[in-house]
Amino acid sequence: MEDIARAAGVAVGTLYRHFPTKADLVAATLEQHIASIAEQ
Repeated sequence: MEDIARAAGVAVGTLYRHFPTKADLVAATLEQHIASIAEQ
C-alpha cells in the first residue's frame, strides 16, 4: 500500500481512507478497468 500511495502522490492514510482494505482497492481498480473496456 505504501508503494501505491507514493505512486499516486497521496499519503498512506488517505489511501486507506478511500480503500480500507486491499480487497477494496482491487475491487475499485477492477470496476474501473471493466468500465473502461465496456466503453470501448
